Formats: sequence, C-alpha cells, structure tokens
Amino acid sequence: MRTPYGFLIRFVDLGLLLLMAFLATADLAPTIQVPLPHGADGGRTAQIHRIQFDAASLTLRREPTGFALCQVFSLEDLVACVRTLTDMTGPFLLSPLGAATMQRLVQVMDLCQREGLACAVAP
Repeated sequence: MRTPYGFLIRFVDLGLLLLMAFLATADLAPTIQVPLPHGADGGRTAQIHRIQFDAASLTLRREPTGFALCQVFSLEDLVACVRTLTDMTGPFLLSPLGAATMQRLVQVMDLCQREGLACAVAP
C-alpha cells in the first residue's frame, strides 16, 4: 500500500544525504594565518599583545608577561590606547572572556581591520 507522502519522504531523505555529504567533505574550521615578524635575533624583539574583552571592558596586555597596558570600556578608547603606545609592531591576539558576545568579537575584528592591525583569535 502506498502512502501519499512517499515522494516527500524520499525528497527529505535525499536532502539529508546531500547535507551529510557536504558536512563530511567541507572544511568548516576557519583559520587565519598571521605572519610573525622576524628580526635579526630570530623574531624575539617582536612584541605580541593580547586584547582581552568581555561584554563591558577591553584590556590590552603585553605577552608573555601579561602586564596590563590599559583597560578601557569602548572601542574608541582602545584605539587611542594603541596609538599612544610606540611599540605596537607585533600581532594582536584576541581573547574573549566570560560573557563576551560574538557581536563584540566582530566589533573588535572590524576595529583591527580599520586600523590595519594584524589580529587573530587566540586558540
């Protein structure tokens, strides 16, 4: 006995099979390669900075010591902080903390692109 929805079930099954094939073959992990600067001493003079942020504040830290250079509450203040420091040649690692939202991450990435900073999301 045939059901009236047999064609629809076949169509949905075919769609799910195509979706599974796409997910199995697609590389869905976004990667960003930030070139690290190399100096005469093997790149040890390049300063890496970390921008830690949550929903309310942004903190700029020097790596590997973790020394906080400034803590601000708006993106404009972060730009002013970065501009006042003279050794901002190294790449910036973006580290979301606690209640950080995806929108805040996108805003910080846009800021990096606007200011010409080499930024990457920290693993």
